[in-house]
Order: sequence, then C-alpha cells, then structure tokens
Amino acid sequence: MGEYFYTLNLKKRQMLHPHKLGDGLKLLECSQAQADTLRLLLCSRRDDSCPLMGSWEGDPIAIVGDYARGHDGVDSHEDKGDWLDISLECREQFAERFGLVYGRRWDEP
Repeated sequence: MGEYFYTLNLKKRQMLHPHKLGDGLKLLECSQAQADTLRLLLCSRRDDSCPLMGSWEGDPIAIVGDYARGHDGVDSHEDKGDWLDISLECREQFAERFGLVYGRRWDEP
C-alpha cells in the first residue's frame, strides 16, 4: 500500500490534501499540482486579489507521512483533526488568478 503524505504548515496548523489538488497521496504522486501550489503559498510576493499567495512565507512546513510518529506534534496523517485544510481554497484562488490547471479531484464523481 505505501505511505501517504500531506503538506503541513506547522505554525498556522494548515494543511494541503493532495487528492483535493488532483494528485495522489504517495510521495512521488503529489508532485505537480501540489508543488505549484506550495510555491505560491511560500513566495514572498503578496497579491490582494489572491489572499493565500505568500501566506506561508517564512513559516515552518513539513511533508508528513502516515508512518510519522511524534514529529512536531503530528503523529500521522490521521492526527489532523484540528488542522485547517486549505486545499480547495488554494485550488480555486490559484486557478482563477494564475491559470493553474489541476487534475480531477479524487473526491469528485
């Protein structure tokens, strides 16, 4: 089956869910859409028309697998109940503002 990965902002307690960005959950599967989204979250440029752009600048982030135990207070992907999933907001804002093309969401029929 393999290990599944999520990208976490440890300071803001926000997360990206690869399936909602059109990617798979395994490390090499969550590459293109998640990488583009992460670059826009981390960039130093701010844009009033796209509030999430640059919002992770300078924050500690981690790509955490479900086999993780005790890293920065995150035991696994299942220990994310109080983490805010911003995947769909990112997808909407970045597709509209920058024309990012995301794959089909895995939770869509």
